[in-house]
Amino acid sequence: MKKLHISKRFVIIMGLVLLVVCIGSTAGIYAKYIQSETTPVGSITSKSFYFTSNYLSEENPVYNLNSDATSVTILLQNYDGLRVSNVDVTYYVDVTKKKDGEPDVIDPTTIINATPNTKNTEGHTVNFEPGYTYEVSVTAKGGKKNVQTDRVEYGYAKTLTATFIVAPASNNIYKNVDRTPSLSYVVLTVWTENVTGTVSITYPAGLIPDTTNPIMKTIVNGGDYTGGTFIDTANFTSKYSSYSYRFFKTAGYQESGEFSVTITDGTNPAKDAVTADIP
Repeated sequence: MKKLHISKRFVIIMGLVLLVVCIGSTAGIYAKYIQSETTPVGSITSKSFYFTSNYLSEENPVYNLNSDATSVTILLQNYDGLRVSNVDVTYYVDVTKKKDGEPDVIDPTTIINATPNTKNTEGHTVNFEPGYTYEVSVTAKGGKKNVQTDRVEYGYAKTLTATFIVAPASNNIYKNVDRTPSLSYVVLTVWTENVTGTVSITYPAGLIPDTTNPIMKTIVNGGDYTGGTFIDTANFTSKYSSYSYRFFKTAGYQESGEFSVTITDGTNPAKDAVTADIP
């Protein structure tokens, strides 16, 4: 039987052919790997989520309210200008009522839902009592609803807060006199809290009422400037009112001269004004 003779040259050529085939195959696999790593299968974009309010913010603003404030309606919005959330939004509203010397009162959490892709404005009203502080915190969570479980799977969250301080109930009337020496006049400012009525003002000697003011236009001072009294029935018919009166100085005016201010509501005795700095 004749032996098959394979030359060394043939072996070298076949080896080179196999090497080229292996390199080509490897390069193809690597190219596919690179393509799969760098070329996206589909475009993926994040969903938009917005939460704004008329009173709440991330800076926790503080609102000081008069004692006759009874409530505030806080608006919860799933949009910011023209930009609208395109995820489901759920608001969790928490209100804490506080007063020194009393335990805090925490309302049960209120849950409000907003649908996506539409501007929604939801309102939550907080009722007030005089003398209490109300801390309001709202956390909005956004995500996509799982139709199988009917639950929203949240991926976004934002908390906005505000503090409302309601003044204690008070029936006071106050006065302040600006006696700046460089000015040729003094200014009496009167303001009230939770009280209305007729104000009576007695001014000291040495002053001339500014009769361009319709409240004081009928005052006849005479030539001796000994002071006088007038009535204001127009400016304190509403609670938390204020009004200012100007009087020109004469040579006989003494800085120590005092103003007397009282208010009568028609049913209670006249109440004297308390001297206080203008708030």
